[in-house]
Amino acid sequence: MNRIVTFKEPSLKRDDLLSVLDALANRKIFPKEIYEKAIENLKNILDSNNIILVSSKYVAIQLILQNIEKRYSNLYSSNDINYFYFNQFSGFFNNITPLDINQYSINFDPQQLDELNKSILFFCYNLGYPVDLQFISEIDIISIADLSGSLFSKFNGKHLMNYVDFAICSLKDEEIITSGDGALIYIKDRKIYEKINEFCLNNNLYLSDFNCSLLLSQLSKKDKIIESRKKIFLKIFEETKKYLNDSNWFDSRKILEKCALEELAENSSFTTFTVDANDINIANTIAQQIGIEIEPAIKIPLSLKLNLTKSYPITEKVTKHAIFIPFYPMLTENEINKISYFINKLSSY
Repeated sequence: MNRIVTFKEPSLKRDDLLSVLDALANRKIFPKEIYEKAIENLKNILDSNNIILVSSKYVAIQLILQNIEKRYSNLYSSNDINYFYFNQFSGFFNNITPLDINQYSINFDPQQLDELNKSILFFCYNLGYPVDLQFISEIDIISIADLSGSLFSKFNGKHLMNYVDFAICSLKDEEIITSGDGALIYIKDRKIYEKINEFCLNNNLYLSDFNCSLLLSQLSKKDKIIESRKKIFLKIFEETKKYLNDSNWFDSRKILEKCALEELAENSSFTTFTVDANDINIANTIAQQIGIEIEPAIKIPLSLKLNLTKSYPITEKVTKHAIFIPFYPMLTENEINKISYFINKLSSY
């Protein structure tokens, strides 16, 4: 079956495993230097020196919280925050207040937030609107963002992590560049960076040599992977224009016809294709019939977990109607056609 791109797509499994084993066996990169090499490559790509690679996202968030929790007592979080984070945050903050902010929209007045100098804003920012990050960077509040899915995306020539004080990015869940495990931490404050970096070194919390080798193998193919994704996205977009024009579009990068080409020209990564469905159960049935994978965009918002009575119309609407379609660089033409067919099929319901 022919691929839609001309080059041989990089595999996220077998090819990279062989590359790692080959590198280790032939000592092309000595084990003691693998971590430093991975960090050096990422620093060059992301234009930042304050990067640490650790063994897991759990370790990443704990390291950040342990170094800032004494100075701050309040946490403002996006309403759709993953419960994974809430379980960790609950041990560090006296007050946790959900805001109506997610990867689709931002809607809160910073003047209504209490004690900004003692508060932290945390949100999961998959592929949301870059202008929101610029807005958040202008608020006098410490910000932490989960940038998984947006690791190499830029806004106004700057990588997204430069707009927040702390950024974490899972290297296990990221579909574009993966080490198979671990997480990246970005820390704006140099003193805090040096403190956390030394702690990681002394307590053996760095990403392992093997996983760093896997990451290096992926980074060497980054441009080809991103270009492949853009070609696939453009093909799907061209074949689903009628659906996009006729429906309420939930795509988290707000990719409409008038700005699609501009977005595709950016050094951005697309990990999901997000659309809305009038009935998620019907969408699931159609997806199963044609053999594609979908999932709800937001499963259980934090406001529901905490039994809050305040209404969050945007988030509630997304919870009931938005779905993710996983979007990989190695999709076959047949799989791409299935996705296009699925999106167009939704318009008849």
